[in-house]
Amino acid sequence: DDRAHFACLIHVQVQVGGHYEINVFSKAGALKSLLGGRRGRVLKNCPFMATTVAAPACASECLLVVLNSESMQHGINAARVTAGEVVSSEVICRDKFGNMAAWGERASVQLAAVNLDRRNSRWVIPAARSSPSCISYSSEFTTAGTYRLLATVDGEPVGHTFSMLQVLPSLICPEKCTLDTRSMQVTCFQVHHVKLQLRDAFGNSCVASEDVDEPEVAAKLVGFAGVTVQASVAPRGGECTISFQVPSPGQWELQVTISGTEIEDAVAVAARYGSVDGRQCVLDKGLAASASCGTSTDLVIKTNCHPEMEIGWSEMTGREIVSLIVTNPSNLKYCINTSLSPSKLEYAAALTLYETGVHTVSAWVNQRQIQGSPFRVEALAEEVYLPYSSTRILRSGPNNTTRAGEEQTLELVCKDRLGNVCSTGGFVLKATVLDFGGSVIPCHVHDMLNGTYQFIYNVCLAGSYTVELSSDQDWNRVEVEGLCIPGKVHFNSCVLDSTRLSGGDWFAGAPGVMSLTRCDQHGNLMRPRLDVSNSAGTMDQAVKYVAKATGPGPVAAEIVEVGDGSMEVRLSGRVPGYYSISVLHHGHLFKDCPFTVELVAGRPSESSCITSISGIVLNKNKELCAAVGGKIRIDVEPRDRFGNTALFDATQELTVDVVKHGVPLHENSLFFMKQAEFSITEDQELNLRGGSFTGEATSEGRYTVWLQLNSRVVAGWPRIFNIFQQSDLEGMEHSSYQLPVTCGMRTPRMSRSNSSEFTFK
Repeated sequence: DDRAHFACLIHVQVQVGGHYEINVFSKAGALKSLLGGRRGRVLKNCPFMATTVAAPACASECLLVVLNSESMQHGINAARVTAGEVVSSEVICRDKFGNMAAWGERASVQLAAVNLDRRNSRWVIPAARSSPSCISYSSEFTTAGTYRLLATVDGEPVGHTFSMLQVLPSLICPEKCTLDTRSMQVTCFQVHHVKLQLRDAFGNSCVASEDVDEPEVAAKLVGFAGVTVQASVAPRGGECTISFQVPSPGQWELQVTISGTEIEDAVAVAARYGSVDGRQCVLDKGLAASASCGTSTDLVIKTNCHPEMEIGWSEMTGREIVSLIVTNPSNLKYCINTSLSPSKLEYAAALTLYETGVHTVSAWVNQRQIQGSPFRVEALAEEVYLPYSSTRILRSGPNNTTRAGEEQTLELVCKDRLGNVCSTGGFVLKATVLDFGGSVIPCHVHDMLNGTYQFIYNVCLAGSYTVELSSDQDWNRVEVEGLCIPGKVHFNSCVLDSTRLSGGDWFAGAPGVMSLTRCDQHGNLMRPRLDVSNSAGTMDQAVKYVAKATGPGPVAAEIVEVGDGSMEVRLSGRVPGYYSISVLHHGHLFKDCPFTVELVAGRPSESSCITSISGIVLNKNKELCAAVGGKIRIDVEPRDRFGNTALFDATQELTVDVVKHGVPLHENSLFFMKQAEFSITEDQELNLRGGSFTGEATSEGRYTVWLQLNSRVVAGWPRIFNIFQQSDLEGMEHSSYQLPVTCGMRTPRMSRSNSSEFTFK
């Protein structure tokens, strides 16, 4: 790399130490040499040998290794050792390329341990021996905890470091285990606790783990003359809780053994009697086996001996925990207040019972039950008080709902003025039952002899009713309200109204409606219910309500809930005739079923009427032709929209209009010409069956004739008539022509006429 181009400088950099052979070729031969071909021109003094050595030590590439792997369990960058075990480790020197290197003369290598459990306390581990590329360390860890090993080279931390070290406690050493106290004063018959701290030979607290079994710890109390009392031991974590009770006063010693070895520390226990408890007391009760509710009785709790009769005995101080607990028949508990007498030998209390039945009284002093406790006493109720008594109607629905005709039972649970339930009968009670109409219903009274009465009655009228209960005293009464609802539907009590079907009011295509009023067997109207089935003409036993019709044609039957408790039976048919109608409930016919009604044809429709024309001849093109002055007759037969033969009514009118071809309407006198009028009166019943028109033409021409019913063109019309002279009609075929009918056909309205030469009557 010379600017004068007289020389070049070749840079060679390697990362792995060792011996290398270096060749330098001219540019022309360099490529061939690399491709394995013929060697190029080698420069003078080539090849030559070069040896590389490791770079200086690099802290980030140095390695810290823990050696005593046979006595620990390895994890990922972690190790576990036991307290007292010597941990050997090495710090291996490497350069920045990972090559084994040698420590320099000025290199400063240090290994420290940091205890993470003791506020990061740190100490430096001295080096045991060293070599040019490795420094060995050895240290004994006696304190249990978690450590971090930190190696530094010239103050920089080593990158590849086995950093975490966990030191576990060693085996339990009985000589090092300690109790939390050396002496204590206790009270007889009370439970006391002492804690035992388990430690190893180095004073570390021992905790049971999967690798170490729980120690066998036993404890006992040794008293005067070798009296021994066993104590219970409950291990928990690194300690044990020893629980014991001292049966008598005096000096005792608590001795503890661990796996058969007795610990050095022993607890001196001084026991004495405490205050009075239930074992030194008796209960003096002034109660008999039974008592009346609301009365008060005195209870006395006193000691059964004098305090001077036994050494260490204490008198009542007023600070004792005295409990008088009463459990009533409802299994509810409550306490009674007590007070200490001036002599300090007894407690007094007043007991009052407020509920009938057996009560249990328990007395306790300082959490000890006294002699004669618990005892039982039965409380009896007073005279029945009806306003406080409870009533309920058996087998009733919400809001005391009952069904008409079903036997009902009103149950009365007698109580006194304090609300206590009476346990005996014998009271004089009577009942008055009034239905919705104010009528008195018979009622039977049954005394169950256990404080319960039953009143049996039967209400048949739907609506609200009242049951009044009373005793021999007028003020002692109570009223109970109930609601009687209709019973089940009874087919013989239901009312079927078919007046809207009779009298010819049922027309083809129009629904015929009957009203069905549902009632129970007592005549009560039913409430609206969703038990209606819409079945068309067939009966299914699983359906509650079914309507069917039998006659000349099919009839669609539908039952619809109206909403007021009644239903409508809707029938729809197309074929006129007489039909047999039946309505069933669960397969049973209703009253007055079956019955016969007539289905009449509907109103004549212009789309279904049949017309015929006579007095005409047909030419070879089958066109309608007639002579001037000839009579043309048009007959109309009324039919409804289903093709049934029908009758015209008074509101319908048939008309015929004629328009001559070739004559504009504006050149003729325009008028609405009623060519034939069809009016109906009451004594012209035969005219209801049809209509006929007779027409006569006075001049030749081509005419369009319109036949209309109520200003609507009849199906098949208009028709074209050709009027000729009589001589022109010779040879044509005379015919009576009937127009085809297409049901449902609709034609436009047409009522104008411009011809007075061709008229119909």
